Amino acid sequence: SVLKFFTLSIQVPYNEYWNTKQRIITGMTTQQRDTAYNYGFFATREFSTSASMSTRIYGVKQFKKGNIQGIRHVIMPSFGVRYSPSFAMDPFNYMYQDYDQNGNITYYSPYTGSPIGGPTTWQETGAITYSVNNTLQMKRRLSDTTNSKNANNDKAIINLIDGLSLSGSYNLIADSFNLSDMNISF
Repeated sequence: SVLKFFTLSIQVPYNEYWNTKQRIITGMTTQQRDTAYNYGFFATREFSTSASMSTRIYGVKQFKKGNIQGIRHVIMPSFGVRYSPSFAMDPFNYMYQDYDQNGNITYYSPYTGSPIGGPTTWQETGAITYSVNNTLQMKRRLSDTTNSKNANNDKAIINLIDGLSLSGSYNLIADSFNLSDMNISF
């Protein structure tokens, strides 16, 4: 069975925010803006869903002579899908539509500045995700493993690369700029 070599991960994170103050801004389309506050109980929700499949690929090279006993390279690829609805549009309408100085549409949460906060996802996302994590290790050949001085001070396994990662996504729903920036971390 091929599936015993793959790990499937499914996530459905859910957050609920309970606020007692809501900031209302009127005159968003003009330069004359007025801010007022509503007091009461305001419950908002935020959720998304994702599924990913990952595996590990091992590469090993062993040496018969010299101080290096072997090298191991572990590649951990992962592919998945992710969906998050727009909390600025129907049926949620948790955010106000605003315009910046160039006339571009932006969204503003009435809970910005609140200690509890609120939903932050204004754009619907349906993405294919990918990542590749790498580890490269070297094993030294110890001269005498029974000698207590040598066993305590020398390390047999040395991490040359520990967690070199490459990741990104492709948003199938976006009108433009579908491909995300490629993230590289070490």
